[in-house]
Amino acid sequence: MRKIVGNTDYQGAVFVYKNDGTEQLAWADVNAINTTHGGIRGELHTDKTHFINGLKTWNTSVDPINAFLCIYAHMGTPGLNCVAGMTPSAVTWQELADALPKGVQYLWLVGCDSQECMKTWSPLSSPVRHRLLATSKDECWKPLLRVFAAEISINNITCDDKMTTLIAGLEPDLSKHTHYFKPQAKGFVAD
Repeated sequence: MRKIVGNTDYQGAVFVYKNDGTEQLAWADVNAINTTHGGIRGELHTDKTHFINGLKTWNTSVDPINAFLCIYAHMGTPGLNCVAGMTPSAVTWQELADALPKGVQYLWLVGCDSQECMKTWSPLSSPVRHRLLATSKDECWKPLLRVFAAEISINNITCDDKMTTLIAGLEPDLSKHTHYFKPQAKGFVAD
């Protein structure tokens, strides 16, 4: 399955890589963000190759200094997956970094234990230029897709140092397991 909304040169993007029965609900959120916030690049994939190619096409089309990307998938030690525990569809953390050759200013990795990426990404291979939002627990993370809309909104601009407060206000239970990090010379540092 592959669904796309918005232009490849839109600076904000949400990529959903799921095939577990929840993908249509997530896709509805992506469409709502696109309608409400003036256009984003949204893609839904269940195929690894299409997912990686879609990311690379989008990333090479945007200015990385103002690029905002949210990825919603199952995540953990091996990387991203469209179905929990199904290794044939796994996208390793390094494959994800390679799919974002220009990098992004902000990257939200929404799903399970996305903090695992920091163990694999060295500062030189990390696609994150400014901030990484990572999660640290197996939860239903779909509500964060709508919170990401506040991150990319041009209507009600929220300074990046206020995002943790906004997340805590909108999704208090999830915010306990959501953390911002900054890439540094020797890895990531909690923000």
